[in-house]
Amino acid sequence: MIQKLLQKSTNILGWLRSGKNLKTKATLGTIWLGGGSGFEQGLRLLRNMILTRLLAPEILGVMAIIIAINTAFQSFTEIGIKQAIIQNPKGQEQAYLNGAWWLSFFRAIGLYFLAFTAIPYISEFYDNPELLPLMRIAFLSILFNGLMSSKAYVAMKQMNFKKWIMVYHGGGACGILMTIALVFVLRNVWALVIGFVFEAATRCILSYVICPFRPGFKFEKESLQALFKYTRGMLGLPIFTFIFMRADVFVVGKLCTNSALGLYTMAVGLAQLPIQFSTILAEVMMPAFSKIHKDLKRINQSILKITSGIALLGFPVLIFVILCGKDLLSIVYGEQYAAVSIPFAIVFAVAFMRICTRPIVTVYFAMGRPGLNRIFVVIRAILMVILIVPTVKRFGLTGAAIAGFIASLSYVFQVLQIRSLTNLNLWQYGLIYLQASGISIFGVMFWFAAHKFLPSMPFGNLIAGFTSCLLAFCFAFWSFYRLNRKQGSSMCVPAE
Repeated sequence: MIQKLLQKSTNILGWLRSGKNLKTKATLGTIWLGGGSGFEQGLRLLRNMILTRLLAPEILGVMAIIIAINTAFQSFTEIGIKQAIIQNPKGQEQAYLNGAWWLSFFRAIGLYFLAFTAIPYISEFYDNPELLPLMRIAFLSILFNGLMSSKAYVAMKQMNFKKWIMVYHGGGACGILMTIALVFVLRNVWALVIGFVFEAATRCILSYVICPFRPGFKFEKESLQALFKYTRGMLGLPIFTFIFMRADVFVVGKLCTNSALGLYTMAVGLAQLPIQFSTILAEVMMPAFSKIHKDLKRINQSILKITSGIALLGFPVLIFVILCGKDLLSIVYGEQYAAVSIPFAIVFAVAFMRICTRPIVTVYFAMGRPGLNRIFVVIRAILMVILIVPTVKRFGLTGAAIAGFIASLSYVFQVLQIRSLTNLNLWQYGLIYLQASGISIFGVMFWFAAHKFLPSMPFGNLIAGFTSCLLAFCFAFWSFYRLNRKQGSSMCVPAE
C-alpha cells in the first residue's frame, strides 16, 4: 500500500515537473500562487490581530476611510492594463508593452493630481482635518501602482507565477512587516499610512528588479487600437464594482462613529479573506482560458468543475462562520469585536457569492469581452446605492451587510448571460449548489450533536464547528472525486 502511494506521488511530481501542457501549468500556478497568497494573508491576519490590540477602533476607522477614498480614485480611471496584456496574443511584444506602460503612467500622474486637489473637500466632508496630511501621503500609492513594470504582467501571461509571487506577494509582505514594526513605535494612524505606501512602493521596485523593462517610444497602430478597444470595454466596470465594495464604508463612516467603522471594517476584512485566495483562481484561469477561449465545450467543463470545487469547499466554511462567528471574532480580534458577528457572517456570505462568480467573469475577460460583465456590476451597484443608507439607518452595521447581500443576489444575471454566451447547462450548474448545500447539512447536524457535550466556551464551540467543517469537507472531497471520475480524468482546465 505504501509502495503504491509512493509510486503515485512520484508520478504526480514527474508530471508537474514536465510542465508541458496547460493543465500542468495551471496546477503548478495554483500551487505557487496558493503558497504565496497564503503566506501574505497569514501575515495580514497576524498584523490585524496586533492592530486590534494596540490601536483603538477609531484609528482603524480613519484608515478605512483613507483606503476607501484611495480605491475610489483608482477605480474611476481603472483601464485594465494587466488584463489587456494577458488577454492579447501580442501582449508580450515591446510595442504593445510600450503603449500599455505609457497609458498607465499618464493615468497615474493625472489621477494623483486630481486626488491631491480633492483632498481638502474630502476632509471637510468628514469634518476631520486630520485626514488632510494623511491622504496626501497615502495617495502616493497611486503613483507607485501606475508605474509598475509591464513585464510583470507578461510573467502572468506566460504562467510564470513564481515571478509574480515575488513581485506582488513579496511587496505585500514587506508592507505588512513595515506596518507591524511602525505600529509598535508610533501607536497611531501614521503607522498604517506609511506601511500602506511602503507596500505599493516595494511592489513597484520589485517589478523592475524581477521583471526588467525599459519603456520606449516604439508603437504599432494595431497594438494601440487593440489596447484602447480592450480598455474601452473595461470603462465603468471598476467604478460600479467600487460602489458595491466600498459604499458601506462611506455611509457607515458618515452615519456612525469612527469606532463603529473600525469594528465593522476589521470584521469585513476577516470575512473577505477568502476573496484574496480566490484571486489565485482568477490569476490562473485568465491565461489558461485565454488559450482555449474558442472551445466553448472545454470552457463550460472548466466552469462547472471550478464552481463545483468552490461550492463544495465554501458551503461548509459558510456554515462554520454562521455558527461560530462570534467566538472566532472574540479569539482573533478581542471580545469587543464579537458585537459585529452578525455583519461578519452576512459579509462572508457575500464574499462566497463573489467567489462563485469568478469563473464566469474570467471567461468574459479571457474572451476579450469585459463589457459583458457590465450588466451585473451595474445592477449590483444600483441596488447597493438604493439600499445602503436606509438599511444602515434602520439596522446599523448589520444593515450595511444586508444591503450588500441583497445586491449580490443579482448574481443570477451572470448565470443567465454566460448561458447565452457559451450555452452552459443551467441544470448542471444549479445542481452543484444543491449538492454542496446538502453535504453541509451533515456538518450542521454534527455541530448540534457535539455542541451538547463540549463546554459552552469560545474554544469549545470552535472545536465543534471545526470538526463539523472537516466532516463536510470529507463528503465534499468524495463528491468532487466522483464528479471528476464521471466526467473524465481531466482537471479543471483541460490539457492541450
